[in-house]
Amino acid sequence: MIRSPLLCPNSIGREAPLQDLLERLDGAISGTGSVVLIGGDAGVGKSRLIRDLKHEAASRPVRVIEGRCTSTESSVPYAPLMNALRFRIEKGEGQAIAQMLGPLRAVLAPIFPQLEGSSADVSVDRDRERPFELIFAVLERLAAEEPMLLVLEDVHWADQTSLELLHHLAHRAPSLRMLILATYRSDELHAAHPLRRLLGSMARDRVGEEMRLSPLNREEITEMLRCILGSEPNPAFASAIWRRSEGNPFFVEELISVLAGSGTLKPDEEAAMILERAPLPSTVSEAVLERVNAIGPRAHEALAAAAVIGRSFDFEDLRGVLGMSELELLEILEQLVSHQLLREDPLVRKDSYSFPHALMQEAMYESLISRRRRLLHPWPWDGRSGCSA
Repeated sequence: MIRSPLLCPNSIGREAPLQDLLERLDGAISGTGSVVLIGGDAGVGKSRLIRDLKHEAASRPVRVIEGRCTSTESSVPYAPLMNALRFRIEKGEGQAIAQMLGPLRAVLAPIFPQLEGSSADVSVDRDRERPFELIFAVLERLAAEEPMLLVLEDVHWADQTSLELLHHLAHRAPSLRMLILATYRSDELHAAHPLRRLLGSMARDRVGEEMRLSPLNREEITEMLRCILGSEPNPAFASAIWRRSEGNPFFVEELISVLAGSGTLKPDEEAAMILERAPLPSTVSEAVLERVNAIGPRAHEALAAAAVIGRSFDFEDLRGVLGMSELELLEILEQLVSHQLLREDPLVRKDSYSFPHALMQEAMYESLISRRRRLLHPWPWDGRSGCSA
């Protein structure tokens, strides 16, 4: 029998990074704090790793405070920090937090209305010029009360000021009883993304640490299937899941759910063949289309046409399909490569490009109606793959 919902109950392949974070947490409890930025593609398991760490932290003398960045708050100063403080305010600690903020309250109050009405002195214009120092002082007081695990998720959506604050904290964290973890989606970092500059600055300054989570390998995906299914999967089925998901744990769970929903989930060779033609999970296609649509309609048009050609394609082939000038298409491809929606493959052949993930190509292919596919390329197709028959 298949468990419902079809989620893996255990973390697979993340034992080493979890142990590393636990050691850092114990170091923070002992008085030596640190900052770690945890990166990886969407769905690779960053939030699950944080979940496991929080579970382990429950048995330690540490307070957990969580904040999250969102795309709607990407221009709000100090959004992740305010989100984390809001976590405590919603637990009825608003007055205590307002008093602890002291002069920082006047800096944050205009964008943090929960802090208004405290007795803190608001005549602190000079303090508005040094918010980083004030924020550090607040964190220092919080950590003095008890060791802390401060989690800031999705900082690829953080504003420039918040990233500068994170850099400032990375320099001073060793003096705090606090482990600060910030997660980000590496596939969201376009070439000019400010988080890239932060990572580079931290590396040059030898402060903080970066932890990258990679996709799972074939053996780890097989173990993940054992946990989900409660039985040993057929090797052909496990291989099919691994190939199509390319080791992304979220994609594995979504593909399994699609098969289960269609009533065809048996981890055998027949299911492996069905998997090759199974529809793309809507959660996956929506995530891909959201990233593409954020760039604009020309990017969508170019990616959809490229998906009809195949996982990999040549510049001139795509230009012929779209009927664009060389400079026009080059401008679009530079943008798509910058946003990691395409990658250059110079080692394969000159002027060659490919989709970073097969499911990304599939999402773009399925976004087209069949007549549009035929117009984009005249020869017969084998269906989902977008390859000529």
